[in-house]
Amino acid sequence: MTMSVLRALNKDLIIGKSANFALPALGAGALELNVFAIRTRQELNDFICRIANECSCMDTMFINLVDEDSQSHSTYFYYSREAQKVDASFGKVLDSAYPVYDGLFDVTLKNDFPVIWNLDEVRQWENIPQRVLNCNEPDLTMLVGLSLSDGVRKIGNMYWGYKNPGALSNEEMDTMRRVGPYIASAITMVRDWEETLRKVKENEAIISLVNGLFAANTKTALIAALNSGLKGLTDFNGLMVILNDPQEDPLNPYITYFDNNNRFSQDDGPLDPRPKKGDLKILKNVFAGDGPATWMINDLMKMPTRPDFITKHRGSKMKKVMGMPLHDKGDIKGALFLFSEKPGGFNDTDLKLLERAGQQIAKAVTNIRYLEEIRKKDDERSLFMAIGKAVSSAKNEEQLQLALTKVFAEVNFFDEGLIYSHPSVSGSFLPLVFKQTSSKVLNDNGLRGFEESEEPDHFLESIKKLKDITIFDIDNHFLGQRLPAYVAHWKANHIRSIVTAPFSDGGVAVGAVFFLSAESGDTLEQSLGLMNGIVAQVSTSVINFMTNERLTNKLIEINNSKGQLEIQNKYLQEEIHTTYNYSEIVGASAQMREVFYMVSQVSKTSSSVLILGETGTGKELIARAIHNTSQRKGKIMVKVNCGALPPNLIESELFGHERGSFTGATDRRIGKFELANNSTIFLDEIGELPMALQVKLLRALQEKEIERIGGRSSIKIDVRVIAASNRDLLKEVQQGNFRSDLYFRLNVFPISLPPLRDRKEDIPVLANHFAEKYAKRMTVSNGHFTARVMKQMIAYNWPGNVRELEHLVERSVLLTKGRVISQVYLPGSGAEGEEMPLQNADVKTLDEIEREHIVSVLKMVNGKISGVGGAAEMLKIPATTLASKIIRLNIKKGVS
Repeated sequence: MTMSVLRALNKDLIIGKSANFALPALGAGALELNVFAIRTRQELNDFICRIANECSCMDTMFINLVDEDSQSHSTYFYYSREAQKVDASFGKVLDSAYPVYDGLFDVTLKNDFPVIWNLDEVRQWENIPQRVLNCNEPDLTMLVGLSLSDGVRKIGNMYWGYKNPGALSNEEMDTMRRVGPYIASAITMVRDWEETLRKVKENEAIISLVNGLFAANTKTALIAALNSGLKGLTDFNGLMVILNDPQEDPLNPYITYFDNNNRFSQDDGPLDPRPKKGDLKILKNVFAGDGPATWMINDLMKMPTRPDFITKHRGSKMKKVMGMPLHDKGDIKGALFLFSEKPGGFNDTDLKLLERAGQQIAKAVTNIRYLEEIRKKDDERSLFMAIGKAVSSAKNEEQLQLALTKVFAEVNFFDEGLIYSHPSVSGSFLPLVFKQTSSKVLNDNGLRGFEESEEPDHFLESIKKLKDITIFDIDNHFLGQRLPAYVAHWKANHIRSIVTAPFSDGGVAVGAVFFLSAESGDTLEQSLGLMNGIVAQVSTSVINFMTNERLTNKLIEINNSKGQLEIQNKYLQEEIHTTYNYSEIVGASAQMREVFYMVSQVSKTSSSVLILGETGTGKELIARAIHNTSQRKGKIMVKVNCGALPPNLIESELFGHERGSFTGATDRRIGKFELANNSTIFLDEIGELPMALQVKLLRALQEKEIERIGGRSSIKIDVRVIAASNRDLLKEVQQGNFRSDLYFRLNVFPISLPPLRDRKEDIPVLANHFAEKYAKRMTVSNGHFTARVMKQMIAYNWPGNVRELEHLVERSVLLTKGRVISQVYLPGSGAEGEEMPLQNADVKTLDEIEREHIVSVLKMVNGKISGVGGAAEMLKIPATTLASKIIRLNIKKGVS
C-alpha cells in the first residue's frame, strides 16, 4: 500500500488543537445526555442522523461493525445526505459480510486517529475491497475512516464520504474525532440492550415451554406443548421424539408431528409399509452426544444405508434436521429431532437454547410415559371387569358375541379378534368374531377358505398342540410355505401378526382365540399378558356354551337335516343336468367379449347383478358363469323362476314358512333365500314378480335378513343376488309396474346380452358347436353345414336367439341323412330349402342400408373422410357429399 493512499492527519488535527470547537446545536453535555438515553436502533439512527446533519460538507456516512467469530464486518448504519435520512438502499448491504483483512478496513481499525482514503486510487488496487465495490454512491472520491472502540476492544469503523475532496476541513475532521466515542458508546449500549432483551425473551420462551410441559398430562398435550414452546426458541416445521428403549422401534417414534399432513416424500417412490431396521448409527451418536447436531436431508438421502428413522418421516419439503439427546439426571431418555424447510435453519444460538431445554423435555417425556402406564393399568383393570360382566350375563352365543363386541369396540392393542373352535370337538359351535375393523378382515365364517380347502390345514393342526399364547409373524412363520386361504386374505388386508391363545376342555384342545394385528410381533409382546388374561376369562364360558350348543343343535339337526338334504339333493341333481362351465359359453364377437369382460370383473365381488336380454340369449348361462368364478363357487347356485310360480306361493318359495302358518303348511319349509345362504340365488324373470312381493324382496336385500311366513324372528343371510329379465325394467318402473327402489338395488352392475341378430359373426361357431354336441349325443357322424345353409342361417333374423338356433340345429341333425347338413328348416323356407321372404324378418330401408355401408367403410379407413385412402375416395363420391350423408344419416364421431 503506497503512502500516497494513506495520509496521516497533521499534528494539530491529531491532538485536536481546536479545543473550543462544538457543534452548533449539540454541546458535549447534550451529546452525553443523548447517548445515555438511547435504547433502540431507531433512537440510535436518529442520534447519528442529527450528528450527520450538522456536518454540512459530508455527503454520506456508514458504520461497519466487526464479527470476531467469523473475522468479517458488515454494514450496521448507512446515511445519505441527499436522502436526509438512513438510506433505503441500506437493506441491500445489511446482510452482506465482508472480510476484515481487505487492506482498507483492517488498516483503519488498527489506527486510533482518522485515516483518509482516496477512492480513485483504491479502485485501482488489484484486489478492490468488496465493500467499495458495493458502495451505493459510486461518485464518492474520498473516505475518512475512524475506528470505534467501546473502551475494551475495537468494535468497528465509521466512514464519512465526500464527492468533493476539497470539502474536507480541519473542523470537520475534529468533529469526527470528537463524536466517534459518543457513537461507539451509543452503539455498544444499543447492542447490550438488544442482547438483554434477547435473553429476556429467551428466558420467557424457556419458562413458557417449561410451564407447558409441566401442565401436559397426555401425549397429545405434550405434542402441543413441545410444538408451541419450542417455536418460541427456534423456527421448525416438524418434530419427532425417539425413546432410548430397546422395546421401542425407532421407525415408529414415540412422538411425530408435522405442520402439514404430507409427512412422506414421494421422491423415491412409495415407502415400504413394513418397518425395517435401517442405519441407526446417527441415532446412537445422538444418544451418546453432548449436544445438538444438524444434517442436511439431501445428504442423509444419499447415504448407502439411509437412517430410515429420519428419512421415513422427513416430510416432502424438509431440508434440514437437528438431533439432540434428552438427558435426565445422567440417563439418556431419548432424542429430539426437529425438521426445517429452510436450508439455513438451526443456527448456533438456536442450538444453545434447545440444549438448555433438553433436560425439561426429558423430564416431561418420562412423566407422560409414567402417566400412560398408570392409565394402561387402569384400563386393563376396567377391561377385565367389563369382560367378566359380559361373560357372566351372556346366556347364549349370540349374547356373548354382542357383549364382547361392545367391550372390545374401543381397545387398540389388536385390530380384529375371533374365538375359533376346532370342528372335530366343538360340535356346532360357530366361530365367534368379537372385534372387527371397518374393513372386516374377519367375516362371519371365521377362518375364510378353511371349509373350502381340500388340503389339510397344517397351521390349525399346529395350533392344537400349543400350550401357551404365541405370536406368529406371517412373513416369517409361513416363509416358503403355502398360505392357508384365510391367512392369505388377512395378509392382503395388511395383517402382519397373529396372536393365538389355545384353550382346552379336560386336557383336549377345544379351540383358540385369534388376535389379528397390523403391528409387528415386537410391539405385541407388550400386550401378551393382557391378551392371555382375556383368554382365561372367556374360555370357560365358551366351553360351557359349546357343550350346551352341541346338545341343543343336535336335536335341531336331526329334525331339519332330512328335509334339507332332500332339497339339496334335488338341486344337485338339477345341477348335474343344467350346469354349464364358463368356458362353454360360445361367442367371439366384440359384444360377447365385452360381456365376458364384465363377467370377469363382477365375479370377484359380491355385488348384485342384473342381466338383461331377450328370450334365448343365455341369461342363465351368464349367471352360472358369474357364480362359478366367484368365491361362492363351492356351494350350489339356487334358481328361482319368478314367472313360473303361482302368486300365492311365491313368498313361501322364496322365504319359507313355519308349520301351521297357513292351510296346507303341515311342516316347516326352508325357502330359497335360506337355502342359498353364503351362496348365490338367481332370480329369473324378475319383472314378473308381483308388487307385494317386491317390497319383501327389497327388505331382504337391504337388511340381509328374512322372515319365514309365520315365523317370530328374523334370519340373517349372506346371499348374492343375480336377477334377470327380458323386459325393459326401467320402462316398467316408469309405468308403475316395478318398484324403482328395488330396480336401483338390483341394478348395481347391469349386463346386457346382445341378441343373436346383432352378433351374427358368432352364428357359424354356435351352429357347429351345437351340431357337434347333438351329433355325439345321437351317435351320428354328421355335424357340418354347407356354405349355402350357413349363409341362410346368417341371413335369418333369429327372433328366438341362441335357444332357437340350438333347437333348429338339433332338428337338422336328426333329419339329415348324409354326413353334411345341406338343408335347414328355417321358418319361412320352402320344401326344397329355397330361400323365401320371411314373415318375421326385418325389412331395412335404403337409408339404413346406406348408413351401414358408410359406417363399414369408415371403420376400414379408421374414420378418415377425405384425401388419399379416405372413405370418399373408396366410395367414389365427393368428400362434401359424403360429409352431408354422414350428417343426414346421424353417423356419430367414432364411427358408430
